[in-house]
Amino acid sequence: PLQALCLWSSDVIDALRVSLLGAEAQRLRARPTRNLEAYQAYLQGMQQLARATWGSLREATAEFRRALVLDPQYTLALVGLAEAYATLAYTGAVTPEEALDVAGPAIERALAIDPQLPDAHAVRGWIENSRGDSASAELSYRRALRGAASLGFAPVHYGTFLLSHMRYTEARDLLLSSVEQDPLSPQLLFVLAYAYDGVRDHASALATLKRAGEIDPNNPMSVW
Repeated sequence: PLQALCLWSSDVIDALRVSLLGAEAQRLRARPTRNLEAYQAYLQGMQQLARATWGSLREATAEFRRALVLDPQYTLALVGLAEAYATLAYTGAVTPEEALDVAGPAIERALAIDPQLPDAHAVRGWIENSRGDSASAELSYRRALRGAASLGFAPVHYGTFLLSHMRYTEARDLLLSSVEQDPLSPQLLFVLAYAYDGVRDHASALATLKRAGEIDPNNPMSVW
């Protein structure tokens, strides 16, 4: 009975983590490395990635590279490195070609180690779309969204993809659902605001940008 109670309590705690923390609980579970220093470098990289300035993105790439020196099989660090370069390309800090030179090999390495890694498929979608293969990109985005431990890269990339194809209503609905799971992501809110703008709901777009600015006043995207 005691063992059963402990198992039940663990299940309850896990359920509360998912319901209360959403994507943050998934981040806490996703730590496929035994090297604590590599894990710390990865977390620092993710923190800099979330700030999304040119300087912080460069710092993020350095932290992800440091994590990979410590653990070359660290799949999340490979994905983080690729995502940082994709974001640098989005902001114009590097050319798409420069970003692809780093992101492409990093994602292929990550998927060779873990073919089911959701966020690797999300960034692969960006790579495929950047190379002009929108059909394959959409399949990769959808596969990423089915992943149970996504870090949230998929809705940002897929939402941006839908916006570029003027599928504004689809983008809005996708991003609204994603924001419910991860309400503190300035990146998600930024792309959601674009979707609101696309469906001509400008009041909601401005309110969403205001929320993003309140969460991270130093993030340049909502101001831009």
